Amino acid sequence: MKTMTKRMLIVILGATLGAFGCDDNGGSDAGPGPVDAGGGTDGGGTDGGGTDGGGTDGGGGGGPTCADYCTTFASNCSTQSVAYTDDAECMSICEAFGWAAGDAVTVSGPLDGNTIGCRTYHGGSPAGEDPVLHCPHASYAGGDTCGDWCEVYCTAALSVCTGGDAIYGDMAECMTACAPLDDTAAIGVTDGDTVQCRLYHLSVAVIENDRATHCPHAGADGAGVCVGGWDFRTDTASAYTRVDHAGMPAVPTVLAATITSAGDLSARNAVRDMYNDLAPDTSSLVGGANGIGANLTALHSVLSDDLVIDAGLVTCATYSTPPSGTAGSSTAGVADDVSACVTQVQTIAGVVPDVLSVDRTGTIGFPNGRDLPNPVIDITLAAILLDLSAAGQTATSLVGVNPTMNDLDFLATFPYLAAPHAPAP
Repeated sequence: MKTMTKRMLIVILGATLGAFGCDDNGGSDAGPGPVDAGGGTDGGGTDGGGTDGGGTDGGGGGGPTCADYCTTFASNCSTQSVAYTDDAECMSICEAFGWAAGDAVTVSGPLDGNTIGCRTYHGGSPAGEDPVLHCPHASYAGGDTCGDWCEVYCTAALSVCTGGDAIYGDMAECMTACAPLDDTAAIGVTDGDTVQCRLYHLSVAVIENDRATHCPHAGADGAGVCVGGWDFRTDTASAYTRVDHAGMPAVPTVLAATITSAGDLSARNAVRDMYNDLAPDTSSLVGGANGIGANLTALHSVLSDDLVIDAGLVTCATYSTPPSGTAGSSTAGVADDVSACVTQVQTIAGVVPDVLSVDRTGTIGFPNGRDLPNPVIDITLAAILLDLSAAGQTATSLVGVNPTMNDLDFLATFPYLAAPHAPAP
């Protein structure tokens, strides 16, 4: 086998071992700012004391308008997470969300109420002095100051979602549905059983002019989007029944299959199910029935010259016919004993049995537990192919066979995985 072909085989093997799926909840919605840096209330509904520094805020002495509001908001809140994308987006929301005009915006108020005037006031001098605090109040969501959460939500729901897209019959019905909802989320969250999620989807229904899609998300049941978050069980371990032991899905997917079942997918799956049903502390995990020993032997044979001759590595297998030749022009050998590999992965890498254990007195990271960025598959390849007791060889000797990082960074907060997205080219 030519070197290039064999190198491709080990890369393909690594990629196959590392293939994991991602859940996608149906894509993402573009809307106003995704997070609220401030939120909350102002301590009783008034902001900034008596005056704003003279003059008027945004609207002058007449009735506040959406144009006044959007101009004022952009001048002081355009750098905040609750900012609109542009003036057109702001005008669309202001005109669609059902806000009352409110009183004339003067130096002393109005300070609250689900009105254009309240938002224009908070987006004026108060936001100029403290944008983190006041821009959420001036936003489409009102920040529990320009209208309380349910008032803003229900007014918008009845104004935006009408006719065949209606989600409530009247204000009373909506307020009753809103009352038990969580209202502590950040402005702009796109999922979770919260008022803020529903307000976000109402805003997107307006911005994208797609009420048929987003009004249901803003409804009482959340339509599978604005629904309950993560629910962690706190039962003791003895309350659970083990149904499989596969800590690393790559092992049964690739290694657990008998040679005779190679062309029969249903037979291969039956072997994998049998493997997964075994207790994780039994020697039968690498017995003849599941094919792991035979498959390891076959892998060592076909990759022997790439590892030993071309890469100059020491493998954990022994050969009845050793690989031969020189780098770039080598011939594979025939492996006949991989028992040292089996012992190694059981004692060092946690691959077989594929159960992840964590010793908190040591450094956490695969195979001592597993962090999301760990190069698990490269370490697994090293454990099943290399002699890790040989000088200069470690579990990270093959790191780099597969991509070294995701196309998007992990998040800093739970659930840590990036939102569903198209893979980077």
